[in-house]
Amino acid sequence: MSLTLIVIAAYLGICFGGEVFLNEDLILKWTFNDEDESVIFKYYIPTAKATGTWGWVGTGIKSIENGRGMAGADLVSFILGESIYEDRFGVENGYPSRDTEEECQDNVLDLEKYIEGNHHVLQWKRYLNTGDICDLPLEKGKQYFVLYAFGNAKDSDLRYHKRRGSELITFDDDFSNEELLSASFIS
Repeated sequence: MSLTLIVIAAYLGICFGGEVFLNEDLILKWTFNDEDESVIFKYYIPTAKATGTWGWVGTGIKSIENGRGMAGADLVSFILGESIYEDRFGVENGYPSRDTEEECQDNVLDLEKYIEGNHHVLQWKRYLNTGDICDLPLEKGKQYFVLYAFGNAKDSDLRYHKRRGSELITFDDDFSNEELLSASFIS
């Protein structure tokens, strides 16, 4: 019986990969595809906020050597309620440029949107190393900051974020900060 549970737990870990729980019930999950050296990201946004409270959400990854701010961050933003997503780069700690404005490429691939439970899910693919100077080359097992933000949108564009933050992750298949979050609420 316990061997069955271990096999199921291992299977679930392979299927879902890593995950980071962020404030406001935002969740970012990732799964690696070793065949084409890519990663599939899934960004979970609470349905109540995705359908009314927020106009946009964003997330990104940044090397820990460069601190937690937006400068140097590889970002993606989504205008909620519309089919607008943008590959962005944090040139400075301010409004992030679209990669195409920096003479770079849009490397957000295969975008899908769907509802899972109480969350709207935004799913996309990205190669670990796109070769684009606006994209951070990603390495399995390396530590990064995951950045997140959300705010209002106007004329299908981002406005200043209502809230933002970051979490330290290890970018691998079995990372999860769920236990750390639970422990911080208990103590």
